[in-house]
Amino acid sequence: MLLQELFDQPYKLKLLDTHAEARDSEGRLITVDFDAWPDRRTVMVTFERDHGGWALTSQGDQYRVLATVIAAVKAWAARHQPECLYFSTGPNDPPSRHRLYHRLSQQLGQQGNYQYLAQAVDRVDPTQEFLIFYLKAILRNSPRDRFYFLVRRDLVS
Repeated sequence: MLLQELFDQPYKLKLLDTHAEARDSEGRLITVDFDAWPDRRTVMVTFERDHGGWALTSQGDQYRVLATVIAAVKAWAARHQPECLYFSTGPNDPPSRHRLYHRLSQQLGQQGNYQYLAQAVDRVDPTQEFLIFYLKAILRNSPRDRFYFLVRRDLVS
């Protein structure tokens, strides 16, 4: 129960067009970036704390930071309605990053308008040819990376 309560307490967000910002209890900046493909239908999500890059810091209140990332993604997606949001990890990333992004994607997929598909592009509605093309291109261009796709529920068959 305590863990769920921590996920329910994000920091106050400032939602902008291409990113969201928040400050943690020590005043460090949390930034969630939304890197949209030119047509704004497919969006890569990255986040960092205090301009520290994407390294996992294990600094303090990691659950509230993750709650803030989840809140930012949900708010941004509600405003912009992209067809797909995704996170990615590289082959040199530690297993903890893979687990984090998997868990984060699961949390987002359990609520709201997006369904977590991992790399299961074949579950996208076959009539969505353009989206399938994009997702397959992402997979083809980075075959050693892992991707965590969240696709709008109305586009999943």
